[in-house]
Order: sequence, then structure tokens, then C-alpha cells
Amino acid sequence: MNYISYKNASIAITGVPVNIGEQARQFSLTSVHFSPVTLEHFEGNKLIIYTFPSVDSTLCANTIREFNLWAMRFKYITDITVLCVSIDTPFALIRFIESEGLDYIKFASCYHSPIFMHDYNTLISDSIFAGFSARAVICINEKSKIQHHELISHLFDEPDYSAAFKSLIK
Repeated sequence: MNYISYKNASIAITGVPVNIGEQARQFSLTSVHFSPVTLEHFEGNKLIIYTFPSVDSTLCANTIREFNLWAMRFKYITDITVLCVSIDTPFALIRFIESEGLDYIKFASCYHSPIFMHDYNTLISDSIFAGFSARAVICINEKSKIQHHELISHLFDEPDYSAAFKSLIK
């Protein structure tokens, strides 16, 4: 079991540990248009999955905006897709996308398949945040292997954007 911190308290994260070099686990998420989003959709492509609690959190929203900027910058260097995943409904996600004008990243919801959080070791299992996803970055190469993983240790820290993108440029 892993832990993250929030206001000097430890929060338990449950799920299957994610290891560098292992095969990415299959998933079935829901797009903002209610269509399925699976690992197969990204087969042969480089993928950064950013998991987070909710678009309604200021820090999560800021991190999403930053990922959009990084994706825009790297668009001409390499083909990397950034997929932002939360338990938010597709309605909330589309509202956020439209209000922010986010053109360089994709979104999916795990509200129909919370097992995704367990399979990628991001499920918050205690505290007031139980049931939400911890903030994490999972980078998957074009062979569907885990290239980089970061479970963000404090709820208010930002991910290492540079490490995520650089892990897929090698």
C-alpha cells in the first residue's frame, strides 16, 4: 500500500503497484461523448495518463492547463497523447474542456469503471477523499510498456512534467 499526504495526514492509496517496464494494464474508460476509451485506442502511440480527483479542484485544473501547454510544445517534436482521467462525469469534463479551450489533451472518466484506479494504484481508500483518484502520472510507450510512473506524494504538489515527457522521447 502506498500513501500520499494532505495537511500532515497520511492517506492510503490502494491498488496494484505499477512497475517500470511492465505491460500497461487494459482499461475501459468513458469519453466525454460517452464512448469507450481503451488502451487499444492508443496502441502504437505514446501515452501520458494523468489521474486526478476532479476538474473542480483548483490545483487539478491548473495541472491540466499545464499539461495542455506541454502537449502543445511537444506536438511538433513527437506524437504524445495526454489523457486526463478522473471520476468526474463526462458532463463535468466537457464543461471544463469547453470553458478552458483545451485543444492538445484528451479526457476520460472512470466513473463507470473505478477498477481503473485500483489497476493503476491511484485509488484513495480512506479520508474525506475516499473513492477519488490520487494524482499520478503514468507514461506508456508505443509498445504499451510502462516507461515512467509518478504517484504525486502530496495532494498539493505538481507532477514532474519534464520527466513525464522526456521518458517518452528516448
